[in-house]
Amino acid sequence: MVNIEKLVKSISDKLNTYGYEHEIAGDKFTFAIAPTSTILTNNCTIEVHKKQIAVNEKLVSNLDELIEEVIEVEG
Repeated sequence: MVNIEKLVKSISDKLNTYGYEHEIAGDKFTFAIAPTSTILTNNCTIEVHKKQIAVNEKLVSNLDELIEEVIEVEG
């Protein structure tokens, strides 16, 4: 499940760039079982399932939309 690993790393890098602390649930071993990860910030839940990304249950189409949603909620 290399694709989800890369996607989760990209999301993590983007959050770090904007200074948002976050915690990732899932790693390369759990991705092999289920291609799903959850990334938690202080006020957002980012869910990744295969190639779909949702921020607080709202689907986003790319990392730019993701960070826009996080900024809107986190401030």
